[in-house]
Amino acid sequence: MAKKLSSDLSKTWDELPAYVRLAIYGIGGFYIYTKLSAWGKGLGDKAARNRAIAEAEAKGQKPSKGEYDYVTYAKQLYNAFSWYSDDEDAAYSVFRKLENDIDFIKLDEAFYDISKEDMIPYVNSYLSNSEQGKINDILAKRGIQYRL
Repeated sequence: MAKKLSSDLSKTWDELPAYVRLAIYGIGGFYIYTKLSAWGKGLGDKAARNRAIAEAEAKGQKPSKGEYDYVTYAKQLYNAFSWYSDDEDAAYSVFRKLENDIDFIKLDEAFYDISKEDMIPYVNSYLSNSEQGKINDILAKRGIQYRL
């Protein structure tokens, strides 16, 4: 059965016009590119986050929220995107609540703690470039150095 299915798929692929096969390769390549470009953009491990917090504290920044708030925001962000939900407005709302770099780092840390995934690649995987741009604009207006 599996060999017949494989044979049928191979035959169907061979019968497709060359421009259709090229388009399929292009779409697949673009998808892989977008996933790989988001891949290394996280803040890193716990030690890297601690260094980033120390740098922000050296600039006089302090967390503007309590630890529970960061966990709540991380859950809101995580739940904004899933197989059943695509709520960019919820993501915008979360990032509007941040006031400085430490808030961003603490959100990133809480997000990892609840999801075991890095926040930036996770969020980027659900957003278009223009939606990422809106969040980056929100961060820039709030004086936060980090970007998606």
